[in-house]
Amino acid sequence: MPRTPNLGCLKQMLRGLARIICELQDAACDPEKGFAAPSGLPTIHGSVVMRPEFVEARFETLDKLDDLLGADGVWSRSSLDDTLWDFIARIADLQPGRRSDGIAKAVEETAGRFNEVPSSWVVDIIVYGFDQGCAGVRFGRILLIAEDIDAIALQHQKFDGFPRGTQVLARLETTAIDERSAREHAESILDEHLLIINALCARDVPSPIQVSRTDHIRPLYSATRIAGDQTAARLYTSAQHRRIPLAGPELREETEGPVGGRVHAMLNGPDNEFNRRVLLGYQYAGAACVDHHPERSFLMLAIALESSILGKDTKTELTYQLGARVAHLIGNGLLGRKLVARTVNDLYDRRSRIVHAGQYGVSRREAILMFFYCKTALTMLVMAPSFRSFTTNTDLEGWFKDRILDGPNHYPSGS
Repeated sequence: MPRTPNLGCLKQMLRGLARIICELQDAACDPEKGFAAPSGLPTIHGSVVMRPEFVEARFETLDKLDDLLGADGVWSRSSLDDTLWDFIARIADLQPGRRSDGIAKAVEETAGRFNEVPSSWVVDIIVYGFDQGCAGVRFGRILLIAEDIDAIALQHQKFDGFPRGTQVLARLETTAIDERSAREHAESILDEHLLIINALCARDVPSPIQVSRTDHIRPLYSATRIAGDQTAARLYTSAQHRRIPLAGPELREETEGPVGGRVHAMLNGPDNEFNRRVLLGYQYAGAACVDHHPERSFLMLAIALESSILGKDTKTELTYQLGARVAHLIGNGLLGRKLVARTVNDLYDRRSRIVHAGQYGVSRREAILMFFYCKTALTMLVMAPSFRSFTTNTDLEGWFKDRILDGPNHYPSGS
């Protein structure tokens, strides 16, 4: 359910912003305090927009509104910004002698707008990388459908190459204050789901499976022209198709299998810290799996591993803690844990050299190892019975600490 905003808090924020606007307008009209805006830049009465005080106050108010109203997607930041700009314009247009009543009315009406009841929306978004056989698959909050969009496309087509005929679309149901918020919220949810699907379906990096809201399935073309002292110029052309559509049976196998089924449940389940932590790891991994830039892909896999294993509260001995935690999570026996810890430490050192020294040259072995450890760690967090009841970051942090402190008992029982 969408959260009910605190009207008193909303009105207080709006009054504070109105006071700053009026103060800046008055200062702009005072020759001793005047401020000349650079020519050609946007202004609101007395160059209010160009004053840093206004810019800071506007974005501070927008951030607070986003915290109050935007967290559940009911209000998009764009819609919040539009409504706030309407309020700003109303205040800026007030004559000094009529400000008191005008501000009170603008505050009441704008706060009322922010308190409006949202509506239910069904949003269908064309997605690429899916074979039409994927229609009917439900994963998390999306349902894939296949539909002939010619009638819709002919009404709105404004450029060549717009999709025609039967297309695969992702359908999402959401609650939002307006059409723009519904669309942006649905797109945000869809992007998260598509990244997770990319991670689940990847068998290698870079993966030939790449599902997205933009068309990446078409062949890639390149051409090189070269000429020598004694030869005429020649043009060498090539085409490659590094991406393939995701087939329906493969998608069902992943999304309905043990791991995908559990991720599906987490996407539809309660919004808690543990679920967010694991799902965010899958999103980073999905971004890495479709990136053909080796160093960038490697860093995204490292972020996926770090964010899910270390979390935000780990501040010291990052290399040691990451290696030890991954070792306890996926290592088999003492020798297995030693191997995992050593390898993860080496990979993390490579990550540090990329970030801090701009070092290039991630080897195929390093890329595959990072991919393997990342996916295996995420799979364990999703599937291991130990984590099924976890809901907070503290639960996972406590599990890692207990595993590291646990060991042989050298003292007789009861001593």
